[in-house]
Amino acid sequence: MIEFLEYGGSLLSVIGAITVASNSKYSKWGFVVFAVSNFLLGGWAYLTDAVGVLLMSLSFLCINMYGIFKWFRH
Repeated sequence: MIEFLEYGGSLLSVIGAITVASNSKYSKWGFVVFAVSNFLLGGWAYLTDAVGVLLMSLSFLCINMYGIFKWFRH
């Protein structure tokens, strides 16, 4: 379970970055993928007491929620 959170979150981060960077009609979905990634990595960080990664994941989750709000409300 812990490895799924770690590697799943990492893989989704890469996919989210590629999606946002593609600057296509699908770019807004990159923020959703990033948000799921932050949730998974935050779970991993919590379970492994990686406080720095947990704080980073929470910060990026807030940023991605802003991106979702900005892109999907149009």
